[in-house]
Amino acid sequence: MNEIEFKIQRYELYPPINSDSYLVGFSIIDKLNNNLSTYVESTVFLTQASGKTIDEICQIAYQNIKPQIDKMVENLKSKRSTIIGYTFLPNA
Repeated sequence: MNEIEFKIQRYELYPPINSDSYLVGFSIIDKLNNNLSTYVESTVFLTQASGKTIDEICQIAYQNIKPQIDKMVENLKSKRSTIIGYTFLPNA
C-alpha cells in the first residue's frame, strides 16, 4: 500500500486526567490523488500498552479499527477518478 500513507497525528494519554488509555490519531493520505486525506482515532488501554514500544502501541490502535480504516482507504481510492484538484490549462 505504498500509495496510501499513514501518519500519526495524535499520540497522548487519554483522558488528560486519570488517563486509562492512549489516544492515537491517524491521517490516511492518498499519495496518488493530490494527497487527499482523512483522519481517524483509536484508543489503546494502558493495560494493553504495558511494556510495549510506541510502534507496538500504534499497531494495536490500527488493528482495533482496521475495518473502519479499510473502508476509509477504499473511499479515498474511489475518488481517484474525479477531477477535483486537477490542474486545468485552458486554450488561449
